[in-house]
Amino acid sequence: MKPPWRVCPRCEAALDRKAVSLTKSFDCPNCGEKLRIKQTGHRIRAAAVYLVSALLTYEFGFRGLQFVVVYVLALWPLGLAVKLIANAVFPPRVVVRPCDDPEINRCPKCGTDLGNRFELAKTFKCPQCGESLKIEMSKGFSFLAVGTGLWLFVGTPLASLLGYELGIRGINLALLPLAVFLVGAAIIGLVFRLVGNRIQRLQIKAAPPNAPPSILGRTELKLDNWKHM
Repeated sequence: MKPPWRVCPRCEAALDRKAVSLTKSFDCPNCGEKLRIKQTGHRIRAAAVYLVSALLTYEFGFRGLQFVVVYVLALWPLGLAVKLIANAVFPPRVVVRPCDDPEINRCPKCGTDLGNRFELAKTFKCPQCGESLKIEMSKGFSFLAVGTGLWLFVGTPLASLLGYELGIRGINLALLPLAVFLVGAAIIGLVFRLVGNRIQRLQIKAAPPNAPPSILGRTELKLDNWKHM
C-alpha cells in the first residue's frame, strides 16, 4: 500500500517514487493532472536548522571566522536530518497545482497553459489563440541572480583585500574569503527556502510583430547560410 502522500488526489492512483518530485511540479502519470508536493512547515524547519546550527557550532567551541565556516557547513547535514525526521513525523501531501502557481507558463492573452514546449531564444505562438510570444527572465529573478553573482564572485576577493588592509593575517586571512562565500550561499539558500516558491523565474510576454531576431537566432541563420555555400 502506497503512503497517503504518494496518491494522486484527483484520480487516487498510486504514484511511483520516480514520478514524484519534492522540489518542483509534476504530472500524474495516470490522469495527467498537474501536481506538487506540499511539505508541512518548511519555513519553520529552515529557520530552526539555521538556529540549531549556530547553537551547536558555538557549543563546540568555535569562534570568529572558524565559527562562520563551521556554522554554514553544518547547515547541509542538519537540514537533511531535519527533513528526514519531519517527513517521517509529518508526511508531505500531494496537492493539485493551483492556477496561480508561478511555475505555470500561461499565455498573457488567453491564459492557456503553455507547459515547457518552447525555446528560450526564439519567439513562438500560443497553440490556442496564435498570439506571438517571447519568454524572458523576470526582473525579480534577474536582480537576485545579479546580486548573487556580485556577492559570490566580487565580494569574496574584495573581502580578502579589505581583510589584508585591516591587518588580518595568517589562518584568519585564508578563512575570510571562504567565510564570505559561505555566508552569501547560506543567505541565498535561506531566501529561496522562505520565498523561493513565490519568485517567478520566467515571464512570458507578447512579442512585437517586427521584433529583430535574437543573437542566438542570428547565429543560427549565419550557420545555415554557411552550410548552403
